[in-house]
Amino acid sequence: MAHVKRLGFRPRDWYGRRVTMRPLREVIGEGVRRVREGAGARQDDVARAARLFGLAWNRSRVGTLERGEKAISAEELALLPHVLERACKRPVTLEDLIPSWERIDLAANAWTTGQQLLDTYASRNKLTLSGQVLLDIAETPVGQSLPDPEAFRAVLDLERQVRDRLWELRVSGYTSGSHNEPGGSEAVARWDRQAGEPERKAAKRLGEHPVVLVGLSHFLWGRTLSEERDRLVDERVGPNVGADTRRALRGRITRHLVDQLGEEIERRSGEKVGEHHEET
Repeated sequence: MAHVKRLGFRPRDWYGRRVTMRPLREVIGEGVRRVREGAGARQDDVARAARLFGLAWNRSRVGTLERGEKAISAEELALLPHVLERACKRPVTLEDLIPSWERIDLAANAWTTGQQLLDTYASRNKLTLSGQVLLDIAETPVGQSLPDPEAFRAVLDLERQVRDRLWELRVSGYTSGSHNEPGGSEAVARWDRQAGEPERKAAKRLGEHPVVLVGLSHFLWGRTLSEERDRLVDERVGPNVGADTRRALRGRITRHLVDQLGEEIERRSGEKVGEHHEET
C-alpha cells in the first residue's frame, strides 16, 4: 500500500520552504494532456476512444479532465491507460501520467508521492478488460479500423451471456455467482484462445458457445476436447497406423466425447441438448 503521510503539517525543503503539492486530479489531468499532445492526438480522439470503452465522454469532458477541474472516478482511472493507448496509438501506463517525484495532496492531513501512489496502483500492468475476451481492442494493430461502439457493446453482451452460462453450469470459477472470482475472467480469456475447430463444431451441435465447452472440458478431463481426443487416439493406436484408420478413430472418439459433454450439460442444466446430431 502507499506510504501515506498523516501529519498535521506539510513537508518542507532543505531551506524550510513548504513543498508545493497538488491534488491527484490536477496531476492526472496534466499527464493526460502531456501524453495526448506528445502523440499529436486531439481531445476529440480521446473522447471517441473513451466512448468505445463505454465512458460517456465528449471533448468538453476531456478538457475538464486535463485542467484538473473535476475528480476522476476509480473506474475512469482504471480505463484511462487503455483509452489513451487507443487515442495516441502508443503504449500508455499510469507511470506516464503520474511523475514519480510529484507530491500529491490526498486530503487535508494526508499526502503521498507519485512513486508511492504508483506502487499502490501497480501501474506497470494495466487492468485486463473482460471485454477483450472476444474482441481484443487493446491489441488491434495501429492503423487498423476500430469497431464502432455499438458493435463493441454487442460483443460485450455476448461475452456476458457466455459468462452467465458458465455460472449456470457451475463451471469452476463461476460457482459463487461472482464474475470476479479468481480465475473467472482470466479463465474465459484462456478458454476462448483454446477453442479450435472441434470445439466450434461441437458447440454448434449442442447449441452452446465454444468457450462454454472448453470450460466444461477442463472440468471433466483437465484438458480441451481436442486434447482429450488426441490423448485417447494415441492410447489406442500406434504411430505406424494408417491415416484412414486414425481419422476414423478420431471421428468416433470425438462423437463419444461430444456426447459426454451433452450429457453433462443436460445433467447440470436440466435442459435437453443435442437433439439434432450433426457429424463432428
